[in-house]
This record gives sequence, structure tokens and C-alpha cells, in this order.
Amino acid sequence: MDTRLQEYIRQVKPEIDMDGWAPQCPKCSGSINVDLTSYFVFAQKHWCYGTCDYCKTRFLLDVPTLLYNFWLPQILDICTGKIYGKPGFWQSNTLDIYFSAVEPKADLRIEKLEYQSRVSEGLLDKLKENIDLLKRGDRRLVSNKIKKVLASKFQKAKAVSPTAKPRLEIKIKNGRESQPILLFNALDEFYGHSARFIQFIYNVYDEFGDLLRKEGIATAMLVRDYLQFYVPDFIDQIWTVAHLPATFRRDTFRDVELNRKLNEEIRKRTVFIPKKQTNITAGVDARDYFHLDLVEREAKLSLEQYSPIFVFYNREDYRCWGGHPQQELKNYYRLTNLLKKTYPSAGIYMVGMSRDYPINHPHIIDFRTNGIPENYRSQQIDYIYLLSKTDCAVGIHGSHMLDITGLAKTLVMLQPLTRYKNYSDDMFMIKSGNFVPDYCRFYPVFGKNETLTDVTPEQVRDLISAALWNYQKKFLQLMGDY
Repeated sequence: MDTRLQEYIRQVKPEIDMDGWAPQCPKCSGSINVDLTSYFVFAQKHWCYGTCDYCKTRFLLDVPTLLYNFWLPQILDICTGKIYGKPGFWQSNTLDIYFSAVEPKADLRIEKLEYQSRVSEGLLDKLKENIDLLKRGDRRLVSNKIKKVLASKFQKAKAVSPTAKPRLEIKIKNGRESQPILLFNALDEFYGHSARFIQFIYNVYDEFGDLLRKEGIATAMLVRDYLQFYVPDFIDQIWTVAHLPATFRRDTFRDVELNRKLNEEIRKRTVFIPKKQTNITAGVDARDYFHLDLVEREAKLSLEQYSPIFVFYNREDYRCWGGHPQQELKNYYRLTNLLKKTYPSAGIYMVGMSRDYPINHPHIIDFRTNGIPENYRSQQIDYIYLLSKTDCAVGIHGSHMLDITGLAKTLVMLQPLTRYKNYSDDMFMIKSGNFVPDYCRFYPVFGKNETLTDVTPEQVRDLISAALWNYQKKFLQLMGDY
């Protein structure tokens, strides 16, 4: 295999899964007895509890479920809080991800803590508050609490029957079934993660497509059945999964039975997966990426009566405009009133992935979703169609904005100063025949605090007006009409 390709992909070994994994104790090299019955999923991580057969140390283990992207083995000593494993992104975030579900009720203390230098002071404070909970109890104390939270959110997945089992189906578009494949896992749909990973697929194919064909390696994509229209045209095999529960949040469920089915299919062929990120290319053609020809044919949403069209992203968690979801809605209400004075024929849509807080404004159209409805595919097509006709969108910086940045003509991004270095992380850099440079489309508003309480609707209104004027000017220049 070409050496460049070897740097970016690795072969999947079927024995590295829930059934065949045999971790060793990082303290005494004894065997860790992993309790698979304690398996649960939280924050894109797959967790089990284990105990060393020799020294009896109790661990929390990040289990290497098959095909999960960029897995790095992490083992957490429950008694000390020390994390063992290869350095990397997940090592510094394992504690943050895990402990974020625990809400301590008492003033807890620890005397000494072996701690990774990469973990921030804020994370250390979280650990100090929570480590005693783990010391005083066993896995049931924390695991049951997390499972209770997840179970309540799981009920929001309306279209998924509790008794339905995940179903895996493989469709061969090109090549033969036994051909080696590079398999991309795009099951994760927390906010914009599916879209972000599909963009990554385009980047890989741009850089390695010729090499893959030369080596006789086909491309395959693991995707939820109702998102098949996202699959790029160049993908040779589509591995679809039906009835996989999810809630559109970071507590996305995985399924042990599905993991076994994937193992069975992988044993039949040679399968590679990406092992690292690639360089971001100059951009991705938005019409191809979002299959806009298909979207425009099938969309049922009527927008002709509105001009311009505005989209507000409503995020119902701590990362919202004003510090609380209800305050964010109030800010959007004020912004709507301001925009309606300037643009009386404007259409204003609220989008998002939860509907816990009802909208109480006559000029805002509620286009938010809540779980996975039966008509999710058609709803998603209407959503993409809406974004493609949006003149300006407003939202908090994050991966949930990825689709919006690729489709809306202009965007006002609300962002704390603390996330300044991440400014371009979740922006979809596009290229097309009528390409307006991204710097004429993106307009950031940096707040001085995490809750953006110093950002006013008046400031956002002024930026929207400037964005629309500047975009129109640049577009006319591009067309030679200015």
C-alpha cells in the first residue's frame, strides 16, 4: 500500500471489540475483568466498569466499540482519578465528558490527586467535587444516575420503538462485495457531527481518491437509513442502520447487538477506517454536498411569500444567548421586532433540535424538531431547502451551525471571546460557480462572557443589515452588474 495512504488509514481487526478486548491493569499488568453488563454510552464514549484480578483496583474503561472514529484507549482509576492511555484529545477530555453528568449535592473534598497536566483548572474543580462520589460508591452510584438521565431523554426518540432492534443493510453501488473498503462511520448525529464527518469524507476523497482506486480499495459509508440522501455520489457501498435510538444530543445511544452485526460483516472482508484527520481542502461544493438538486425537487416548503428570509438557531442548553433558553427566546423576540420594522415582508424561522420551550411570537415560525419523527427524511429535506434560501442566519457558535454556514447567504455567529481560537472550526467553507468569498458571508459577534449577556439584539440587527448589503454588493460585483 502507498505510504501516504498508510499514514491515514488502518485495518480494522475484528477481535478489537466488546467481545475480544482484554485490557491489562496499568498498575500491575494484571488482567482487568470487564463487566460488560455495566456497558453504557455517554458523550460519544462507550463505558464499562472493570476490576483488576490481581490488585483489585477498580477502573472505568473507554471500551473500543467497533468503528467508532478515532478511538484511543483510556482507563480511569476510580480511586485516584488518574487516566492511563495514549496522549491525545480524548485523554484531556475523558474526565470532563464523564463527570459532566454528575451533580454533587454536598461539599466534597479530596486530599491528593494524580492529575494529567493537560486538564484545565476548571476541569480539576469538577473532579474535586465528584471524585468522592466515586470513592464512596460503586458503579451503580454514577452509572445508574447517568442511565436515568439518558433514559428520560431516550423517550424523546418518538419514532424508535423500544422493542425494535437495530438493522444493518449493505447496498453495493459499485465494485464487488469482497473488495477491500475504506469505511466511514457517520452514525453520530449530535448536532452537526454527521454533517461535519461527511465533509471530512469529501476531504479524504479529494486527497486520496486516486490512491484508493489505484490500490483497489472501495469506499463505504455507515449512516442512518433516513439520512441516505447525504451520501456522496462517489461512495461505492452504503451501510445503512435502521432503528438505532438517538436523541439528537450528546448522549447518543450505541447498541451492543449492532456492534456484533458489524463484526460479522467485517470478518467477511478487509476493512479500513480513517485513523487521523486530513487537511481541509479549499472548500466543498454546497450543491453537490447537500444534493440540492434532489432537495429542490422534493421539498414541500413554500417560501415565495417571504423576502428576505431569516433563520434563528435555538439551542436549549447552557450555550445559549443570555444564559438561559428562555432568555435566548426573549432576545430572539426583540430581534424579530426590530427586523420586522425594517423588513416587513421577512420570513423568520426558528430551527433547533429541541422544543422544550414553546415560542410565543406571532412572526416566528417554529421549525424546530424534537427527536426523530416518522417523516424525518422529508422534514430534513425541507430544512435543507429552507437553509438554502436563507438570506441571513443567527446562532451560537458550534457544530450545530455547520449545515447553516454551508447554505445561508450570510451568517451572524454569536461567540464568547473564550472561543475565539475556534472561530473557523464549525464553518463550512464552500466553493461553487457563483462563489461569494466566505469573509463576505460570516460576521462574528464576540461576547465578553460565556452567556453573551452583553450582546444586544440591536447589535445583531445592525450586523444583519450590514451583512445583507455587503453580500449583495459582492454578488453583483461577481456577476459584473455593479
